[in-house]
Amino acid sequence: MIKGLFSQENEESRRVLLFALCWALLLEVFYVCLSSFFNTPHKIAICHHDCLHYLRIANHAYALLPGEKVGAGMGTKAPYAFFPLFPLVAGSLSHLLHVSFLTVSLILNSTALACAAFTASFFVPLNNEQEKRIFIAFFLCFPFLLYGYMPYTEALYALCLMLFLVCLQRDYLLWAGMAGIFLGVARPTGCLIIALSFGLKFCLLIYEKRMTKRRLIEMAGSACLSAIGFLTWLLYQKLTSGYWLEFLYAQEGWGRHYTGILQNLWIYYDNQYKPGMKVLTVISVVIPIAVFCYALAQRAFFAALTILAVFWMAFFTGHMSVVRFMYANPVLIAVLGLLVTRRHKWMQFFLIGLMLTAQIILMLVWFRYVTNTPGFLV
Repeated sequence: MIKGLFSQENEESRRVLLFALCWALLLEVFYVCLSSFFNTPHKIAICHHDCLHYLRIANHAYALLPGEKVGAGMGTKAPYAFFPLFPLVAGSLSHLLHVSFLTVSLILNSTALACAAFTASFFVPLNNEQEKRIFIAFFLCFPFLLYGYMPYTEALYALCLMLFLVCLQRDYLLWAGMAGIFLGVARPTGCLIIALSFGLKFCLLIYEKRMTKRRLIEMAGSACLSAIGFLTWLLYQKLTSGYWLEFLYAQEGWGRHYTGILQNLWIYYDNQYKPGMKVLTVISVVIPIAVFCYALAQRAFFAALTILAVFWMAFFTGHMSVVRFMYANPVLIAVLGLLVTRRHKWMQFFLIGLMLTAQIILMLVWFRYVTNTPGFLV
């Protein structure tokens, strides 16, 4: 994939990548203009909630504010709950280019999202350029991928995840290990997926009778390489907070507690007072399970494993942000995108239009919500 992209004869891949970049950047510009109608003198609608914490980390690293404590049971919103890849990259580019963090992060995320969609087109079996364009358009318009167009970690996480899975799936073990370095510091879910994916790859190589001594050494080297990022993150936490696993302890400040999946499922459903939200809760469970079963039936084992890992992580760690964790999952979107490419052309355009409309509506709801929410000042 990587070698072929830059070869002279692979003009198709370059056209598809350019298509993805243009589509993502146009959507980003549209949402920035849309958000300007909701800005106030003290708020920037497109930068709120997690964006403010990433901005803080980019400027002040993981220094604690007065009143913030570290360690188990403290219950304060320490910044260690946020993994460092996004604020490190966006903050470094901001200081290097002398451009605001917000501007850099929006350009970075739209570019990363386009590259993630392009990489995902190698993860599923697509036959021609037209199918890849339809797939990418659907991917970038998926409603809950709206977080990728905001200064959140979702876009870089999606890119690292898709690079890791595609390289591992295609036996590019060195590239998989390098992608794993960044995936391990993008989000906690990435660490779980890395471990499970290498285990699955090992089992598949044995089952297909392709395991050799050399490949086993390459697998071990790739796994060790991919662990570098996460181990460095653990060491940094130990040196600055005194705890190896402070990122786990800090989650408690955001209301995330490590209990049973069924218990958290019920809490999440029971807390949705509006009937429409209860329906959304049920959909949050049904669709991932259905897509998991479909991927398993198609022997798309890496896709099935990733969907299962995200589902487990989302509900095991509590009921906060479940919809974002579940539906901003690029692998789930990729499987749904593959199904769309198998439909008639008029149905493809209808579904893409429907997804884009839903994404715009969700953006409007999100901007309106933050405008009416006190306490998020920039």
